[in-house]
Amino acid sequence: YIWIFALIVITWSVLLPIFWKKRELKLSKKWGTLRFNDESVSGNIERARPEFIGTYRTSIIDGAEEEYFDPVARNARRFIAFGIVGTFFAALIGSIASIIFLRIYVIQTSQEYGSYILAAANTIVIMFFNNFYGIIAEKLNSWENYKTETEYENNLIIKIFIFRFVNSYASLFYIAFIRVYEPEPALHCEPEDCMNDLRIQLSFIFLSQIV
Repeated sequence: YIWIFALIVITWSVLLPIFWKKRELKLSKKWGTLRFNDESVSGNIERARPEFIGTYRTSIIDGAEEEYFDPVARNARRFIAFGIVGTFFAALIGSIASIIFLRIYVIQTSQEYGSYILAAANTIVIMFFNNFYGIIAEKLNSWENYKTETEYENNLIIKIFIFRFVNSYASLFYIAFIRVYEPEPALHCEPEDCMNDLRIQLSFIFLSQIV
């Protein structure tokens, strides 16, 4: 029945954006915000964030006073920020490797409830990195000093989405698609056993999100 579940998920992922777009347009029409993001509409140009720190200068476009932050300084901060993000990715890869070594130990020692122990350990690692990294990513994003809310949100999404995607789903992809081909006997599993481990891991992750 896996193919039925896969078909349902594919159908849902295709239809959801379509129906959400229709609902978004209905609500925009109802609330009178259809052209809210159109900068040609008077008064709809995005304002600077209250947290934005800049110096005042004369605009080269219309001669008005505007707040300004040097792009070179921002890019330097970005470079440092992405270095920190890279450090977190290295730590994440190390944690994934640690879970794999723990899996080998549990299987070789025939630990009772080994799958549950591994699932719990992996879930704790996922929760720790998601929460701790989220705090650091927000602080780094604020430090980069973006002028508008759109710039701020877009850069925060880039920082958080990729990391959390890898952190949350790397173990699931490994169990679902790689373990069945592992040459190491301690890591290899038959498709039925892999699906059982996958169910346990997903259950722990979902429960951790509820809690």
